[in-house]
Amino acid sequence: AEPLYRAAVEGHSAQLGRSHLRTLNSLNGLANILTQVGKPEEAEKLYRFALEERRRRLGEAHPDTLMTLSNFAVALRRG
Repeated sequence: AEPLYRAAVEGHSAQLGRSHLRTLNSLNGLANILTQVGKPEEAEKLYRFALEERRRRLGEAHPDTLMTLSNFAVALRRG
């Protein structure tokens, strides 16, 4: 799954930009996979970026922002 998520992130970034909501969705998914396969440092960087951008674009209380926050918390707990 990791290579597929990486391809999605690259494609969305190239076509839509790094901060586009679709790209952020892919980043969140890739970070989830990285957490599961034992790459917490890389996952943390992606979660931080996605969370910062979602807060900026959608606000603190938006469901997508809260989902990334929750996923990030789980990753930190595992790390």
